Amino acid sequence: MNSNTMEILIDPNPVLRMSTEPVNSFNAELQEIVDRMIFTMRQANGVGLAAPQVGILSNIITIEYQPDKNDPEEAENAIPLTVLINPKISNLSEEKCYMVEGCLSFPEIITSIERPKTVTVNALDRWGKKITIQASGLFARVIQHECDHLIGILLSDHIKPLRTVLLSNMELGLPALSVLKEHPQFDFQALVTSRNRGHRDDFFDLSKTASDLKIKTIFWENDDKIRKQIAEIKPDIIIVAGFGKILKKELIDLPKVACLNIHPSILPKYRGPAPIQATILNGDKTAGVSIIKMSEAVDAGPVLGQIELKLRGNEYYSELLKTLSELGIDLLIDILPYYLNGDLSPEPQDESKATFTKQIKREDGEILKSDTVNKAYNKIRAFRKWPKAYTYCGKRRVILLAAHLDQGKLVIDQLQPEGKKSITFKEFSCGYKEKLRLPKPN
Repeated sequence: MNSNTMEILIDPNPVLRMSTEPVNSFNAELQEIVDRMIFTMRQANGVGLAAPQVGILSNIITIEYQPDKNDPEEAENAIPLTVLINPKISNLSEEKCYMVEGCLSFPEIITSIERPKTVTVNALDRWGKKITIQASGLFARVIQHECDHLIGILLSDHIKPLRTVLLSNMELGLPALSVLKEHPQFDFQALVTSRNRGHRDDFFDLSKTASDLKIKTIFWENDDKIRKQIAEIKPDIIIVAGFGKILKKELIDLPKVACLNIHPSILPKYRGPAPIQATILNGDKTAGVSIIKMSEAVDAGPVLGQIELKLRGNEYYSELLKTLSELGIDLLIDILPYYLNGDLSPEPQDESKATFTKQIKREDGEILKSDTVNKAYNKIRAFRKWPKAYTYCGKRRVILLAAHLDQGKLVIDQLQPEGKKSITFKEFSCGYKEKLRLPKPN
């Protein structure tokens, strides 16, 4: 770290809640503090920094925003380097507006906040000269934000949490549980999930995790009852992540803000129940996540945001599911403030490019004589959790748990003869005389 860089305090550091003292001496020590604050703000890519954020309880603020020259739309938001000593806001407009805000002391949070649109501030510059600034737009917002820091008011104090309900039956919703529980943007009211009705390839018991996190769980029984239960919560937002049920319009229309779905593909590609399996089975080079507004048609709602991920080509289902589920909730957190602000409009999907996946069945896992080496390898990776890829050794069914490719040949690493424990291929070769039925090398 450069010696000029100051440590930025992160919430909940108690110093951030302390009020500051006026600056009375404009000496060399003050100039050094100002210079270091400017350097620190720039290094952190911030647009504003208040002295308490670097552990100094003095009335000092630095502000600057120089947008990318290739982005003419942002040019009007440019803010020249501004240093405010002992600032006092003398006027706030009655007209207010929402804008997205972040804070260097809350590095993981951006949120939509309503503030007065224009502001007048009286202050001293770094040399002690009186200045008055009338600001609007981004400049006005940064001045208000940084002046808040001088009296111990933080970004989190302005957030109005959204009453939130999560609908999920699958591991895709697992990261969302903890994120929605901890993030100040959400007042997490309940998880809606299903009871385990015997074996299902896509079912995951989220209620145990919800219980550990002290999150209320509502078990799905029927459409009418669940709609009434959710209506009593009066949700601002419903988030769906791998629920596996078609929602009726009456439920989709319940929340004040929106009913949003986290779907693990780049829609309109791979709508339906098995997008991750389809990604692996087809040997795709990329995977992705889409956030859409729910509609009655399956995965056909307009898109708010998408993120794409390059694949190595050897990912197994569980690994890719974990990665995409984490990317999904992070993407939703990132784009939601812009949607709330009206800066982000959902884009309709191109129906002509829509593709669909089908519910996976047990027999889909069989390695067939007609399968290529690559297809067999993809089945092993895609069906690792369920139904599991399998072949035969004589008449004995053998589950293939792990494999790799070597110069066009499918090499089995781990397998499980039916009714036995999993073993390595070397152990299998020593105990079984008959060969596995596998595709011929390319």
